[in-house]
Amino acid sequence: MFHLSANTISALRLAELFCRISLEYEYTDQSFYEYVALAIIGLLSVFAISMSVIDKYKSRRYKNDLDLIISAMDDPFIALKKDGTVFALSDSAKRLKVVADNRITDPGLLSAAEKVRAGEAGGEVRYTCGSSIFRVTVQTADNGLYFIVLKDITDIENIISSNNEFISVLTHEMRTPLTVIKGFALNLDDENLSLTEEKKHSYYRSIASETDRLSYLVNNTLTINKLDSGTMHIQTEPLDLSYCLHEYRDRLQMLCSEKNIVCSVYAADDIIVDFDYNYLGQILEILCENAVKFTQDGGHITLGAVNADRIPDIVGNKVQIMSNNGFTADSSLVFVYVEDDGCGITKNILPHIFDKLFTTDSNHVTGSGLGLSIADSIIRSVGQTMIASSLAGKGSCIGFTLPLFTEDK
Repeated sequence: MFHLSANTISALRLAELFCRISLEYEYTDQSFYEYVALAIIGLLSVFAISMSVIDKYKSRRYKNDLDLIISAMDDPFIALKKDGTVFALSDSAKRLKVVADNRITDPGLLSAAEKVRAGEAGGEVRYTCGSSIFRVTVQTADNGLYFIVLKDITDIENIISSNNEFISVLTHEMRTPLTVIKGFALNLDDENLSLTEEKKHSYYRSIASETDRLSYLVNNTLTINKLDSGTMHIQTEPLDLSYCLHEYRDRLQMLCSEKNIVCSVYAADDIIVDFDYNYLGQILEILCENAVKFTQDGGHITLGAVNADRIPDIVGNKVQIMSNNGFTADSSLVFVYVEDDGCGITKNILPHIFDKLFTTDSNHVTGSGLGLSIADSIIRSVGQTMIASSLAGKGSCIGFTLPLFTEDK
């Protein structure tokens, strides 16, 4: 609410007095009307000054209201005058520390804003500040102000980058088995080659092995898609763990025989767990493939299962990590593991083995960086824990916990 100044009120009262005197006494003296004219001029001058003060008050109030609105914005927002002076900015923009003395001090932001204003890059201009990536938009107002809005797209860009990397890795991983299958198939079809039956069977086995490799990659890709979209469904049922481990050991024999690796099972016959049969097979496949890959010719691999309280006995003096730091051994849990006597994993690499797309060249062998992260995601989805232990040059033991089946489930 506005209050008229004392000078304005005095001028109004003086003008009112002159008007009343003129009407009541019907003055015709010219000097009297000169006084009236001067009073009215004075009134208008004071009124003009008052309106100027009011306009300034409104401007300050407008800026205060704008500051309140801007400060509450999540996205960094900077309002500037025609001369580039910063008029207002949001708290999130202040945290970027790109404004000093009412001026934008980051040349990168200034360049990005100018590109948007000039219509370059189709208006799609990105600006990087520290580890954050922003999409820059600029709006111009009729009063000469223009506004820079920064939309944080860091997460989106990271997802796109991760997806591109995943596609690149998957393409590379699939190219090798396809090349092998095609090569052996062409050799088998070449009538000019005098292949012995033993050689033909060797080619057939290689084609079957590479086909299994493709199937493995496709299954992992489908699982990643389900995990990312939240559509993965775990169908739990009572599973005889000893039977499942022996069954998978038999399927693994051909892969192990190529490197003369001995594969054995260590598990009691009466362990029944509550889990999904297909996903158990997929996780075992991931762990066994890694074990075979990083174990030298003539090595040994064990598929085992023990009560969770015996984990220290299995791990021994190996360095150990857990994907769930809050894990505690429980008598209602079983530890399912795959142990090898291969090259092992160094201390600096071990904490990262469950990271998506993380790869290592241990034993001069690399992988896709997908398998263990997939296994970890599946196990975490049912509230269980992946546990890895290793000692460089002495082998690794990687496993996971599962709940024992009880009749009340």
